[in-house]
Amino acid sequence: MAMLDEEHGRPQSTPQEDTNVYHLGRIGDHNVAMACLSGGQMGTGPAAIVAENMRRTFKSIRFALLVGVGGGVPGKGKVIRLGDAVVSYPSGTYTGVVQYDYGKLKGNGHIQRKDWFSAPPSKVLSAVNLLKTYHRRPKNPINNMLGFIDDLGEEYAYPEASEALDRLYQADQGHVPEAETCDSCNTQAFVPRKPRKFPSKPCVHYGIIASGNVVVKDGTERERIDQRYENSILCFEMEAAGLMNNSPCLVIRGISDYSDSHKNDQWQNRAIGVSSAYAKELLSLIGPSDMEVLSPIAARVLDTVSRKLNDIDEHTTANTELLEKTTKENRQKQEQDLQIKFEAWLKSPNTEFFVYMALLEEDELNLARKLFAFIVVSQKPLSIAEVQHLLAVDALSTSTDERQSIQDCLVPQLDRRILDLCGDLINIVNGCLQLVHFSVKEFLVRPKRQWSRYGKNRKIMGFRVLPEDAHRWFASAFWLEFLFMSLIEDDSLYSQLEEFNKFVSWLGEKEDEILGRASASLKLAHEKRAQEYGPNDSRTERLGLFLHYLRYIHVSPPVEAPDSSAVQSTDSSGNLQQIMQIVRRNEPLSLQLKADLLFRMIMHLQKVKRLTDQMQILFRKILQHASSMPVYVLLLVGDFYKRIRKYEQANEFYFVALRKVGTKEGRVKFLILHSIGKIYTAFNQHGTSLEFYHKALAGYERTLGPEHEDTLFTLYNLGWVYYKLGQYTESLEFFHKALAGRKRTLGPEHEDTLSNLYTIGLVYDKLGQYTESSEFFHKALAGRKRTLGPEHEDTLHTIDVICGICEDLSQYSDSLELHKKALIA
Repeated sequence: MAMLDEEHGRPQSTPQEDTNVYHLGRIGDHNVAMACLSGGQMGTGPAAIVAENMRRTFKSIRFALLVGVGGGVPGKGKVIRLGDAVVSYPSGTYTGVVQYDYGKLKGNGHIQRKDWFSAPPSKVLSAVNLLKTYHRRPKNPINNMLGFIDDLGEEYAYPEASEALDRLYQADQGHVPEAETCDSCNTQAFVPRKPRKFPSKPCVHYGIIASGNVVVKDGTERERIDQRYENSILCFEMEAAGLMNNSPCLVIRGISDYSDSHKNDQWQNRAIGVSSAYAKELLSLIGPSDMEVLSPIAARVLDTVSRKLNDIDEHTTANTELLEKTTKENRQKQEQDLQIKFEAWLKSPNTEFFVYMALLEEDELNLARKLFAFIVVSQKPLSIAEVQHLLAVDALSTSTDERQSIQDCLVPQLDRRILDLCGDLINIVNGCLQLVHFSVKEFLVRPKRQWSRYGKNRKIMGFRVLPEDAHRWFASAFWLEFLFMSLIEDDSLYSQLEEFNKFVSWLGEKEDEILGRASASLKLAHEKRAQEYGPNDSRTERLGLFLHYLRYIHVSPPVEAPDSSAVQSTDSSGNLQQIMQIVRRNEPLSLQLKADLLFRMIMHLQKVKRLTDQMQILFRKILQHASSMPVYVLLLVGDFYKRIRKYEQANEFYFVALRKVGTKEGRVKFLILHSIGKIYTAFNQHGTSLEFYHKALAGYERTLGPEHEDTLFTLYNLGWVYYKLGQYTESLEFFHKALAGRKRTLGPEHEDTLSNLYTIGLVYDKLGQYTESSEFFHKALAGRKRTLGPEHEDTLHTIDVICGICEDLSQYSDSLELHKKALIA
């Protein structure tokens, strides 16, 4: 940041899915967005995520510089010293960066390269060449790096301390274990080197940078990897391979060690200063006119991919014609000829989807399609184990063999099979699957109109991923597996069903198809389980319970009655009678009956709007048999009473539920405490309300964490209680805590976040701090305009409140203007 000529601070807002933290500024004529890896993270995977987020958020970025430290690779012809800089630069068949830990291991121990990276933009390389010339010309060399470094201060100066001496040891001479400095290391193992005339003046080296996920801290390993690349590597680092295809960039590294065990942190700051100074000087040679000819990174990379796919298409046409001509008599010879062609194509980076069309069997094609769909829709990197389970769940759900179990559907050696099928398009990094390049995802999710519908491209349509459908399938497979595997417990079932109802409503038009398929699969599993283990087996009961629930959720939604009286489905009275029969039992309820009661209560209470005599009788019976009732049934009745504003009856059920839970910690207990707090707020008994809210908050923080939705909602409600008590300072404290958490977890423009902004404005208004009040109201207004629309009642109400603030501040013209806008709306 110290290299910026002008600092612009943080961006006002970023997309919710962007986890990066940015610092904006200007260097020369260039606007600069800076981001770094989160603390403790390293490697190509996290670096790729940072680059992808930046590319999405700042769509007009023209090129990228990756600046940081690296480990030098000294050797014959490489006069590299600590504090020097290394710049990635194309050489031979390399574009400036190689990934040394990625490729195919051959029988002779050598690794066949599969790292094909895009080169930096030619305009950037031209500027590098110019700067190289300036630095090296014999008369009056131009080198501003030292001046830039000096501006950073003594912290980044050339180390003079004895413990920071630039020592290079022979490759096979390791550091003395547990020694803090190299004073105890073998001095006979020093590599003699000619001293520099100006040791504090950094030299800049141009060539190959090796990137990977493994820290190289051994001299022998350093030499071995360097030899694999014809002794051309200048330094090692851990991020560039994750960026080069996502964001073609120039890599600049300051040398802080020699990639051996003799690491010395004294050189870290100097290395950072040197690399940053080079980046700043390079930018000074790239003018605004140079940037105009560079298209944004995203468009440039996608265009390159499109050209490659067109080239591949030509190969595929010829191959398809050959396959059609293949006959039984000459098939073996033809296959041998085709295999030679395929092997030649596979040596090129231009062989992507179309190779599969020719080589893979139908079941392999289906597996490849599923793998691409999984990776595209997953919100986090999927591990091999997770993909294994998902494939097995999918296979089991469509199997007609009742004897099969999930273990029967596991794919043997899945990681090897994935690499065999999709190795050119899918990487396995740290045990997780990822696409080799973001353009693969963009290609797969393109709108239908952009896919060719004729001739040679028709088959490739099968790889198109429809995110909405894929998400539904992905979610349904895991939701159903999770729910019928879960224990029916007081503290888990209530929240699980709450989430499952949200999921069912999200299925939309696919609900009948997905749930119908699930019901058929579960019915087979239930019958098989009952035959093997009997009807009283707990697993058998759970499957039966969930089959009941899948049937119940297909009941049609209520229709509004003209008089807003009770709305009942056609089977409402029969359902109520069945509920009553369960409640009147004088014996402890079985697991099956408990869940049956819960499901029937949920479906009935969702459909009624007022309390009937029959329901009052039922609720009294539930209270009389509370000892045998599931706690979540008591909670349901309390919630119904609260909904129709019969607070005394609601509290009666809540307290019975609370006594039933007792000392057991869990979400349902804290939900009851929160509900009781809300009832006392309705009674205007704010002191008692605070007591219960604080107990709920402490429990949520212990069990769910400080930023769970329930925790933040309780913080928000505590703010309201303090507001009603007139304790505005305390109210602000809780509202601000809730706001900070909601911004991080829900996003800056979520409805709850905007309501939080609005309430903070109300508190400042009560305190007479009208400037602060106006600031928060305006933030809420801007968000509500974007998310709810300019004519939404909440938006208009916010405008009305701001008008009042303007009048308090004697800003009558502003108030009048806002009133006009509101009136028009």
